[in-house]
Amino acid sequence: MSTFKMMIFIIISLWISLIIYTLTSNLWFFRKEDRIGGSKELIISQVLRLAYSCYEKNFNVRGSVICERMEIVLNEDILASEILSKLDRRKISEDDIFVEDLSANSKIIIRYENGKIFIEEEKYEVISS
Repeated sequence: MSTFKMMIFIIISLWISLIIYTLTSNLWFFRKEDRIGGSKELIISQVLRLAYSCYEKNFNVRGSVICERMEIVLNEDILASEILSKLDRRKISEDDIFVEDLSANSKIIIRYENGKIFIEEEKYEVISS
């Protein structure tokens, strides 16, 4: 009987370990961060495609929703004017999208907030002592 109890204990321990692993890794609740690479035009078109999708999905949502978080793999900066020049104004009005200049090899966020789309670099606040 003690062997049976030991096997049950091992199985339950393995099950709990698997649950803890999936919760702490990016396998279950969190989407893995995407990377976008290629030419500048390709990256701009992919970012805009994701922005259009975010806008359509969250059109009547109040508050702030982070739709995409990704890393841009490119050795040159992307200016906001370059992104806005390729914007399809039939999908999103120019008044409803706010774009920052994106640095080379930066992490960006596409978020929807109160009827507006924001494309911006992911910034971390640093507390200095």
